[in-house]
Amino acid sequence: MMRWRETNSMGSGMAGGFTLLELVLVLAVIAVAISIVAPSLSGFAKGRATINAAGLFVSTARWARAQAITTGNVYHLNIDTSAGKWWLSADNGSTTTDVTSDYAAYTLPEGVTMTTDAPKAQNSNAQAIDFDPSGRSDPATVHFSGPRNSTADVACDTPADLYHVLPQNGGR
Repeated sequence: MMRWRETNSMGSGMAGGFTLLELVLVLAVIAVAISIVAPSLSGFAKGRATINAAGLFVSTARWARAQAITTGNVYHLNIDTSAGKWWLSADNGSTTTDVTSDYAAYTLPEGVTMTTDAPKAQNSNAQAIDFDPSGRSDPATVHFSGPRNSTADVACDTPADLYHVLPQNGGR
């Protein structure tokens, strides 16, 4: 009876595996692939700046609404389109103070601009959206434009509605 004997291609006593040269070549191929793909990924991030800014605006608006309901104070979402920023202020009936929180102020990234139909703020060049303790807010639309012709719109259609990012096809 014939028996099969296992042998490896390297000969007896030597373990199989990759040589150092093979590993270096594979790493070189990976490095070249990454260097080709990396510029595309940075362009992708720049293209997302507009929609990210719109999402942050919605987050700020919803946070302002929640704070107005919780504290019983009117919150103002102040918008300065020429400076490309927004910030929150709270009005307790006698004084208005800027809100200090990680969620309370934002400056647009380079290349992103915004316009809005929100009403002018009192005693300021900015525009403002007011959030009442009842949960109601001023309806408004904010349009964001950015690199590579990217756009995003944020809207609140009625005083009882929440601010939301509009779908790209123009629907509400």
